[in-house]
Amino acid sequence: MSPYPTSHTPSLGNCISDLSNFGEIDLPSGVAELSFQIDIDSENCPNEVWFGLLNHPESTQLPTTGFAIRIDFSRGQVWDAQNGFGLLGTIEETPSWQTSAEVEDTLLLSLKIEKCGPNLIPTLHIGGSTLLYPSLSEISLSGKTFSAVAGAIQSGRDADPFLHFPAFWLTQPES
Repeated sequence: MSPYPTSHTPSLGNCISDLSNFGEIDLPSGVAELSFQIDIDSENCPNEVWFGLLNHPESTQLPTTGFAIRIDFSRGQVWDAQNGFGLLGTIEETPSWQTSAEVEDTLLLSLKIEKCGPNLIPTLHIGGSTLLYPSLSEISLSGKTFSAVAGAIQSGRDADPFLHFPAFWLTQPES
């Protein structure tokens, strides 16, 4: 049993409309790599940030497949917000980028999903740390649209003041 308490925040499905969408890309068949990265500004950053790559089915607003994380900076915890995997890892409770003028004033978040056949293999980077995120196997993902989303789940809170330089791209090996 985990020594950390379970997450007591709203579910991603209930809050997806509060997140900013930074683009959509169709996931092709075959081998591909889907990447999303964004900088967090320490001066305007809330205690909790959500970040992910999600597939939205055409019939509903709720995501069904993908990867989303919730970073709780006040506790230094990184949670899976989509698949029920729970606590993914910990980071410094008060990261140096939030407290020191001598250190970079932004933190880079990066999520890369490697698609190999039906398998989606994620890699999550928060600053200089790499966290493990369990992979998923989903046969019906070819041609599905994935969205890059991020923000803070706070009513009326816009992502613009604290999320900067979003980049979202697809890479495929040449045949």
